[in-house]
Amino acid sequence: MKHLKDSDKIEYFTLNEKIFYFSVIDKVEYQNLNEYELKTINFISDWLNGKQEFIINTSGSTGIPKPITIFREQMIISARMTGKALNLKSGYKSFICLSTQYIAGLMMIVRSLVLNLQMTIVEPVANPYDLLKQGFEFTALVPLQLYEMFNNKDQDINLIDNFKAILIGGGDINQSLNEKIQNLQSPIYHTYGMTETITHIALKRLNGDIKSEYFTTLENVDIKLDDRGCLVIRSPITNNVEIVTNDLVDIISKNQFKWIGRIDNVINTGGVKVQSEKVEKVLEKILYNSDFSNKNFFVSSQPDKKFGNIIIAVIEIDFLSEEDINNLKNELKKYLAKYEIPKHIYFISSFLLTKSGKVDKLATIKEIK
Repeated sequence: MKHLKDSDKIEYFTLNEKIFYFSVIDKVEYQNLNEYELKTINFISDWLNGKQEFIINTSGSTGIPKPITIFREQMIISARMTGKALNLKSGYKSFICLSTQYIAGLMMIVRSLVLNLQMTIVEPVANPYDLLKQGFEFTALVPLQLYEMFNNKDQDINLIDNFKAILIGGGDINQSLNEKIQNLQSPIYHTYGMTETITHIALKRLNGDIKSEYFTTLENVDIKLDDRGCLVIRSPITNNVEIVTNDLVDIISKNQFKWIGRIDNVINTGGVKVQSEKVEKVLEKILYNSDFSNKNFFVSSQPDKKFGNIIIAVIEIDFLSEEDINNLKNELKKYLAKYEIPKHIYFISSFLLTKSGKVDKLATIKEIK
């Protein structure tokens, strides 16, 4: 990035509609801050004071959350790579409505600081539409936030149609949301990454003339497969250490891959291995064309004396009748092999979530039982 004149440097940011100046960040009166504000201010203060190491918790979406150490230089490299990939320019306005306890929200702050973006930070809400009225060029959202903005008929979607880039991460993009995204002019990117890779190392354009089925890696990211068919990542972002993932992918080229699913989502039922994401894609299409469109769901397994494990589906809805469940199973039979069809379809009014806002599948299944 070009060296900025002092007159060009962003001097302040807003946090929950309060203005904070970088030059006096260490003099903030902490007793006037809530927990979210306190953690956010502490991180920004640590960054401005040159802190070199940060301990950050993984999200817990694929296992027990654990603390890992991330270095300042890794975060700077990641921010610059993203800035280059998205052509983010100094002075752009960034909107941050993610938890700053986890890497996704923290890296939005780092990108803003490294790339000299004007930050507006707010506590996470499901529908941030009303907070966007001042106009922004760059943001990162979870799928639920974008879905809620689309789903509110009183809201003019044009308000989110003037961004230079919108990142969507932390969950899958279902068919319903993907169709709505096609109506946007703002470039929308699905992200691939994890805490260990300092958020995303690859982006997939979801709309426009250059939308793609594949993730394209950021600059200087090397990818390969291990003997399980899972993605292995190496980059300056990872300190040039190989990160072995549990994500099954097809490598299309040296910088493109197609995500298939997680190897730990392979369900062994009666000796037959089933990729749960395959079942989810079929169920998603069936629900989309039924009275249950836009309902959240997931496919998992539960122990069984005969088969070892059986496939189950869980739908976030107040009630499903036996007739509803049988109709869904009959539709599934049209597209799936016998061993791929969920033996049980459960319903629950509300999924349980991890602290980072992702669906806690294990806890949700226990709640059903």
